[in-house]
Parts: sequence; C-alpha cells; structure tokens
Amino acid sequence: MFWNDLVKLALLGTDRSQLSEAQLNELQQLGIDTSQAAPKLLLEAAALMAPMQKAGQALKSWTGPLPRAAEEEEEQRCSARSAYHLAQIITKEKEVLLQDFLDILHLSGRSLPPEQLPALLERALQSSTFWEKLRPVLGQKGNWLIRQHPEWKRLVELPPLKLWEEGKREERRLLLESLRRQQPEKGLEILQETWPSETPNDKAKFIDILQIGLSELDEDFLEGCLDDRRKEVRRAAAKLLRRLPESRLVGRMKERLHQHFTVKRKGGKKIKLEVQPPEEVDEEMKRDGIDIKLRWPRGGLKASRLWQIMSAVPPAFWPQSLELEEAEVLSLFAKNEWRELLVQALVDATHCHPSTEWRNLLVTFWIEHYGEPRWFDLNVKSLLEELPDQLPDEIMLPALRKIYEDIDAEDPISELLQMTPKRWSKELSLLVLKRLEGWIIEEGSGYQLNYHYRNILKNAALAIPPHLYPKLKGSWKAMERQYRAWEQDIFDFLAMLSFRQRMYEEIERSEGTESTE
Repeated sequence: MFWNDLVKLALLGTDRSQLSEAQLNELQQLGIDTSQAAPKLLLEAAALMAPMQKAGQALKSWTGPLPRAAEEEEEQRCSARSAYHLAQIITKEKEVLLQDFLDILHLSGRSLPPEQLPALLERALQSSTFWEKLRPVLGQKGNWLIRQHPEWKRLVELPPLKLWEEGKREERRLLLESLRRQQPEKGLEILQETWPSETPNDKAKFIDILQIGLSELDEDFLEGCLDDRRKEVRRAAAKLLRRLPESRLVGRMKERLHQHFTVKRKGGKKIKLEVQPPEEVDEEMKRDGIDIKLRWPRGGLKASRLWQIMSAVPPAFWPQSLELEEAEVLSLFAKNEWRELLVQALVDATHCHPSTEWRNLLVTFWIEHYGEPRWFDLNVKSLLEELPDQLPDEIMLPALRKIYEDIDAEDPISELLQMTPKRWSKELSLLVLKRLEGWIIEEGSGYQLNYHYRNILKNAALAIPPHLYPKLKGSWKAMERQYRAWEQDIFDFLAMLSFRQRMYEEIERSEGTESTE
C-alpha cells in the first residue's frame, strides 16, 4: 500500500508529479482503470485505499517450515456460552472481570477458548501478574500456540544465555528477570561472574532485579555489595537485605534497637518504654543503608534514624522482646511520646516483613483512630495494597457495625469499600448494602454530595457474591424518594451483578460435562 504517495501526489498536483509504473500496476490489480485521466485516477485510488489504510494491514510472509499441529486436547475447553462471556469481558468494557473469569475457570479445570488466546497472550507480555493468572488455563492448545510466536515464547522459555555476554542492556535485563523467575540461583550465578566489570548504574538496577525470587541464598552476595564504592549500589543491596528476616543486616538492626529502647516494668505487665533516638550515625550504620540526611517530618534527623532501624526489623521482634501480645505492643507504642514514629515504623516493618496478624491489627487501628489529629499523617497505604483478594471480615464487620451515620469520602471505611477488585463475604455484602441504603436516604439525592456512595455501589457489583443477585434485585423499595436520582446507578449495579451471576453459573454448570464447542 502506498497511501503516503497518494497524499503527496494530491498536495503537489498531478501536473507536477505522477505515480510510478509499479504503483499503477498495483492499482490495476485492485481493479482500478489506470488509463483514465490522472485527477480521476487519483480520486478513485484515494477512495479505495482510504478505508484500507485505516483498517487493513499486509500480512507477513512465513518462509520457515510449518510447525507440527497441536496435539488433541485432554482437558475440556470452556463452553461456547462461557467463550461468549469472555468475548464480552474483553470487548465491552468489562475488563475488570477478566481476573474473576480466569480464577473460576481455573477452579473448574477448564481451558480458554482458542480464539481469545492471541489477545490474552499479548496482554501477558505486559504484566507478569496477569501471566500467572493466565498460565493455568491456557490448555494444550494455548501452550502449543505460545511456542510458535517469538515474543510469546519469552513467557515460557529462557532467552539464550549468550545474551548475558553479548546482548544489549535491555536484553540482559530481560534475561536476568527470566532467570530469577525460573532459576533464581542461576540468575545470581551469571550476575556474580560479570559483577566486577558492570557499570555502577547497571549494578544498582541488577540488584533491584534480585528481588524476584529473593532468598537467603542471595545474602552473601548482597552483604558484599554493602562495601561497594557507589552509594546507589550499597542502598539497593541494603533494601533487599532488610527484606530477609534472618539476614545479618536485620540482626544488626535488632541489636541497635536494644541500645535505643529501655524497658521499665512496674509489677505484672505494666511497662514503661523509654525511647532514645541515635545521636550520631557511625560507619557501620551507613554501611547498612541508614540515610544520614533523611528527615522525619515530626522529629527531624534523629527520629528518622530510629524509624529506619525499626522499619527493617520484623514486627514479631517486639512481642518476643517485650513479652507482650501484639495488641498490647501496639497500645504501648500508641501511648508513648514518640507514638507517631513508633506506629508508622510498625506499619513499614509489616510491609517489609508481611504478617497477616500485624496487618489486620494496624489497619483496624487506622480505622478506629481516623480523624484524630495526632494520627492524621499515619500512612497505611502499603498495607491496604497487600490486603487479600477478599476483604477480611475481621477488619470490616466490627468497624461497619459501629457506623450508622453517613461517612465522608476520606473515611477509611469508604476507602476500603471502594477498593477494586476486592471481594466481600455474604455477611459483609448484606451489611454494606443495608448501610448504603441508610446513607443515601440520610444524604438525599444530591449527586455531588454523595458521589463516594455511587462509587461504593459501583464497586459492590464487582465485590458481592453473584449468587445474591436474586435477593438484591428487588431490595431498593425503602429508597422510593431517592430512586429517580439513583435509578441509573442501581440499573448498572444490577446489570453487572446479573452478568457475573450468569458467568459463574455457566462455568459451574458445564463443569464435568463435555464441551459444547
């Protein structure tokens, strides 16, 4: 196709330029009479080729040997109706349901329809998280297809190891990432072989990649990197060593905490905790990644040093050290004069060393103390991102049962209920809709005043168990006065919930039966 040549000819004029013999032959093959006057020929060619250049594309020629056909599938493919549901999800702005579809398809033991595999494999190239969801439902056809495409093949096959010595920077990065996902020890081995000759910038970036498959096997190498001449390399290594709970670096941080905390007991379990932040930063602390210039907003440099030490130590250290329960430790910290720093450090330590118990405890603390000036700067965003696929009832139900009056958009409960794509239990779903109905009636029908309620309702369509649809579709009678203002929102909520119900029921219905395709 030579659309740009036609545009150029139209701009210059047919009296100043003309089409080549090859171009005239191509137009003739397309059925255009090339013997007509040049202006008319140009207009006819443009009319034919304008839609072609928008929607058409020339296919590449395949010159290699044809691959062997895929073997017959042993697993059962999803039904034709489920394939139709998947097509709707991909093409009709329901993509938020894609992960949901892949999850339940995996549980059913069925595989994806072949016609959707190319689009899904292209998406998998952009996201390793999506690839992990997609991989179990590819089926034999999908696993065959993935090896026929040079780009898709990267998802399941390692790039040639010679690229580590010969490849460009991006090729070397992709190779190291692939190795760390599939053979983490081999990834560390090739990095160590070329380490002395790597540039400082590349060293820091390669260390960051080691977070993929990070384990205690990486500790000796990372510990050695703490002595590198370049600060960015030392800090990258310290960042990863902080994530290994049994590393020597974390052990040194624990020893430092004993120097800066004094425990005084007054009979029984009554404890007074005295905190003394570090006055100076020695060379060993700098080696372990303590930033001497980082300033804590409410306490300055000394407070920042203490926070950096605390956030590297697993929160399990405190109950063992203080001989208290987790909730008692949090209460003790929250009453201390350094309360803001101590609690924030616990949050950041829990992000570094994940703990379900500490995460739930700290998120609950955030909810309960919302609005109090002293906790205004408490940042638990990292813990919210790590909540499981289903919002924990032990966090949500007690908090929601205490709330009857309306909530503002910044309220923690509002924020949690707008998180997508978290799922809700049946009990939580019914309680949320009961509260939501009350909030809407209380607030009235002002669109701007209660926009966060509309977001909660929109998210509820994705979070509520879909089998509740029959129970919920007629449960809006109490809102008769507000219904007109909320009619479209409720319609969209029920339509999405109904689609999810049909999607679930079809996969569950066809489970264990022969594919209809």
